[in-house]
Amino acid sequence: MVKKKKKKKKKKKKKKKKKKKKKKKKNGNFMHTEAPRSSWQGGGCRRYCTLRVGIIIIIIIIITIIIIIITIIIIINIIIIIIIIIIIIIIIIIIIIMKLLSSASSYT
Repeated sequence: MVKKKKKKKKKKKKKKKKKKKKKKKKNGNFMHTEAPRSSWQGGGCRRYCTLRVGIIIIIIIIITIIIIIITIIIIINIIIIIIIIIIIIIIIIIIIIMKLLSSASSYT
């Protein structure tokens, strides 16, 4: 008698577990049906999802292009500044050499 009662209790527990699993399966099926629609950025239909993805990709491309342009401008400015500094140093060296030559010629 005791064994039969235990078996009945186990069967009832199994039935309860099966019911819970069925509910989970329904939710899982719901998620699977909505997954392609809500795969990007949550809810909405596929058009909005593709639009959102496209807008995000375009924004990323624009930001990268702007960063590349800014870096190129900075590099060009650094090169121009270096060239100007080199020209100024050469002019100063030429002036010093001319002064030395003029002072040497005045001593002789």
